Amino acid sequence: MIDVRALVAIALAGIVLAAASCRGRRAVATDAAPVATVVGDAAQVSRPPQTIVLDEVEVRLHGAADGALASRELARELGRCVMDGHTIVALAHQVPAGREPRHASLHLEVAAQPPPAGGKVTVVMDAQLAWQSGDDPAPSATVTGDATPEAGGVDAAVLAIALRLRDGVCADLGARIRIWTADDLAPYLSGPDAAAVHWALVLVAARGRATGLAPLVVPHLRGELPLREAAITALVALGDPQAVPALTALTDLADRTAMTTIVEAVIAIGGEDARDYLGVMASHRDPTIARHAQEGLARLARRESPTP
Repeated sequence: MIDVRALVAIALAGIVLAAASCRGRRAVATDAAPVATVVGDAAQVSRPPQTIVLDEVEVRLHGAADGALASRELARELGRCVMDGHTIVALAHQVPAGREPRHASLHLEVAAQPPPAGGKVTVVMDAQLAWQSGDDPAPSATVTGDATPEAGGVDAAVLAIALRLRDGVCADLGARIRIWTADDLAPYLSGPDAAAVHWALVLVAARGRATGLAPLVVPHLRGELPLREAAITALVALGDPQAVPALTALTDLADRTAMTTIVEAVIAIGGEDARDYLGVMASHRDPTIARHAQEGLARLARRESPTP
């Protein structure tokens, strides 16, 4: 696998004017960023509105993409594409009044798998923002496409797919950025795009306690595994005891790993329902689960006892 790295500084005063040229089709995307458990203490987190200042774009080409694509040109086009003059700009002085700059770089990985004889070539394009400071979650998007090479061969097919995917990754990354900039995440916790919902859940977990979001998170406990895990983490971060019954309803006595996750989440949230559930689990026939529940009851007692 050949890896070509191109760092393109995109401090171009007129780059924002070309932002609309890449607003194209929608593509399926996924967010693979890990979800960290966060337990907040504030009732509502208030943060100043921010605008991303994109300091550089890095493109890495792998496999058949290395010979078919120009990394520098792709970086330049992607930079133009994601700029909207409000949520993401090229220069700090372009940040709108009343908003804070958040400096970041954009990393794009493009991999193309050469096709078998008579088969299709597949291209994967993965875009990830990286903050220059801070370790909170950053927007990302992944799109894929394929095509059967024709007279132009593999290189021509890869180029055609990449041009299509560039529009898709721009649309998806732009959508993730808009969610990231939103003060109210409630509108993004439902909808047909599972990747967008997952990203909203990640942000709920990262921001900590906020009122009114737990009822919107609970339905995702019945979703596919990535959504379910993100929903559990978000509920722990929100710390709403009313969510405990929905968590305990997931109890699967045959799945020790899942049980451990549920018990730990219930301990983290606390409240009367949590104590009742842990009291039952403390006599579970599995000694590991029982011991975990007993330890949880002790932790709740310490946490709820008056500080001397």
